Amino acid sequence: MKKVLLVLLALVLSISFLGCNQDDGIKKVGFLTPYASTGFMAMLAGGLEETFEADGWEWNIGVADGDSNKQIEQIENMITLGVDVLVIMAVDPTALKDVVQEALDEDIHVINFTTDPGVGSIFVGSDEFLIGEEVAGMASDWIDEEFADAADGSVKVAVLEFNGTPEAAHRSDGLQEISNNSKVDVVLTQEVENTRTAAMAAIENILLTNPDIDVVLTYNTGMALGVNDYLTSESSPISDLSNFAVFGSDNDPEVLAEIQASATDESVLRGATQLGGPITDTFQIILGFANDLYEGKEVPEEDIAEVFPITVSNVEDYVH
Repeated sequence: MKKVLLVLLALVLSISFLGCNQDDGIKKVGFLTPYASTGFMAMLAGGLEETFEADGWEWNIGVADGDSNKQIEQIENMITLGVDVLVIMAVDPTALKDVVQEALDEDIHVINFTTDPGVGSIFVGSDEFLIGEEVAGMASDWIDEEFADAADGSVKVAVLEFNGTPEAAHRSDGLQEISNNSKVDVVLTQEVENTRTAAMAAIENILLTNPDIDVVLTYNTGMALGVNDYLTSESSPISDLSNFAVFGSDNDPEVLAEIQASATDESVLRGATQLGGPITDTFQIILGFANDLYEGKEVPEEDIAEVFPITVSNVEDYVH
């Protein structure tokens, strides 16, 4: 009997040890991103990965390629994997309510980042309308400086918007605030896929029928880079780039370099936005909330970041 008890005890201990190995203190995070086709998104994913891994987290990532159903499957896979925290940038937040609730029911903490399905542990992001409004504000300031004596309605503006999600539509609505500048005439608003190549093709066609456009506002800087690519190419119909500008939201090292180059009109990308100061601060904020959630600490329902403008006047503050 004593031998039987010893065997049973050894078996219990081995099972317990196996359980500890399965949950061996390694924190697991899953990052779900809608796409990775822009420099900004690639930089964001890379920075978060480096930040989390440096803090001892196991990193897992899913890229949805703009497909909500694919993202739902990826979240389900993360649940099966047993991650402790999910950081989700939703393709369509309205489509994720059920699967996010499923994650919460499995005791997985959910940080909704930049998009908010209304279900989760915390929303970390911004007011999308304010982002678009800030882009419009930078453009308006540039117009007032470059076209100081312009008559009302004489500065022609095109807006390249994207309305693929409710949040995106709010940001696009904010871009329309450029019309508050009396010098501005918004001659065209066009829905464009939020990619660099789509924006490049769009501006080429737009300038064929609207050659007098002076300023372009875009949903994001991936699109702004596409506009800049065409305007600075040999095919550009604009001979004097000093009187042309494009603005967008988000930034990455390439965007910052183009803003710097706009000082000498080698680029027409003259402004972008930054949420919450330096992007490295954002990485640390998300990591901090992940650690707090993992340790069972209280976190706020939301953390709304301030929107900062980046133009040629302050771009050096953001270049590292």
